[in-house]
Amino acid sequence: MLMPFVYKINSMNSTFNQMFSLHNRFRDLWLLLFSCLFFAISCTNKVKEEARIPEINLAKEIDGTAVNLSSITDSIEYIPLETTDSSFIGQVMDIKLTKDFIFVQDRILDRLLVFHRSGKFLNQIGREGKGPGEYARLFTFTTDKDGQNVYLSTTSDRVLHYTVQNSYVNTIITLCGRFNYISMIDSLFFLYMARPNRLSCDGYSYFFINKTATVINKGHKIDIATIGKSATVSYSSNYRYKNLECFWEVGFDTIYSLDRDFNLLPRYTLLLGNKLAEKADLSSRTDFDQSIRGGALTIFGIKEAGNFLYFNVVKDSRITQLVYFKDSSKLFDIGSSNTGGFTNDIDGGPGFSPLFIGNSAYLIDVKFLDSFQESLKRQETIPNKLNNPTSNILSQIDENSNPVLMVIKIRE
Repeated sequence: MLMPFVYKINSMNSTFNQMFSLHNRFRDLWLLLFSCLFFAISCTNKVKEEARIPEINLAKEIDGTAVNLSSITDSIEYIPLETTDSSFIGQVMDIKLTKDFIFVQDRILDRLLVFHRSGKFLNQIGREGKGPGEYARLFTFTTDKDGQNVYLSTTSDRVLHYTVQNSYVNTIITLCGRFNYISMIDSLFFLYMARPNRLSCDGYSYFFINKTATVINKGHKIDIATIGKSATVSYSSNYRYKNLECFWEVGFDTIYSLDRDFNLLPRYTLLLGNKLAEKADLSSRTDFDQSIRGGALTIFGIKEAGNFLYFNVVKDSRITQLVYFKDSSKLFDIGSSNTGGFTNDIDGGPGFSPLFIGNSAYLIDVKFLDSFQESLKRQETIPNKLNNPTSNILSQIDENSNPVLMVIKIRE
């Protein structure tokens, strides 16, 4: 009788062990599934977090402290542009900087001038006229990386190719009407039109074309009707940030960028409207002007370099410049500063406003005689400044001279 009972106990133990083992397997499987689920959720949240577009609130509270030039700068260079009868500049519209050359587009005299990196005048590129290689009006321009080849965009659909020595090479027909912006990425041209429609560029905002005008890529097709009549406001911004072509346009709250693989990426979302500042009314030109006079915050230009973004705006019915630092999310109004820009705490020279991007590493301001005279007056209030450039520059310029370029190398 004992043996069957022992056998039964052993059998029960065996069954219990099997059940316990099975339970452990279910437990392990459940833990594995739970871990995978937790990991998947974590990864999803991380992707969503990484995919979230950074927001810049331009209506937030302004930091009232001074913004020092040393916070963005590696070095400062002053370049007086040579003044001759052939090189006199009426009004600077755009500046591009290469290793050896400075290109200055004159808005009033409608021409492109080339200076050596030292400021010595070299020559003019192209000229007005109706002959081969001539233009009715110069709209914008670009160069290759070294500045050896120069491309002029005219008011038609033509890009005129010159060497830096002003030798006409050929004309490229873009078949896209006039565009607002042109730049070069390797051997391709990036063309951007702020307000496309089906009659100009088939409604696409940007094109990549090669030197034979073959379209390699295009995108950002928009329906102007979806943003009302904001096409009546033609203020848009393009700039290059490192290897990205970036653009923003009126009617949209997003700064987009394009990489070298033609990927269109949302870079920043701009917040303009809250209790402090309302968006401008884009319904019509009249409504727009009225909203500006009423204090609406409106962007007229954007630049990005290093750790900050720079905005030309109308805010509280006045034109000013806002600087937003990416790392601290602080917003400064440098247009209201005593110097009208970044306070020059490096060499005691003039204050600095980033009017132009020479290339992705340099910002440029255009300074005339009065800027250096003002900095000389402030010299007593800026102690321990060595190598103050003011006196040296004043000995080289007068009220009839071309401007002096204040070139800032950006700290990355």
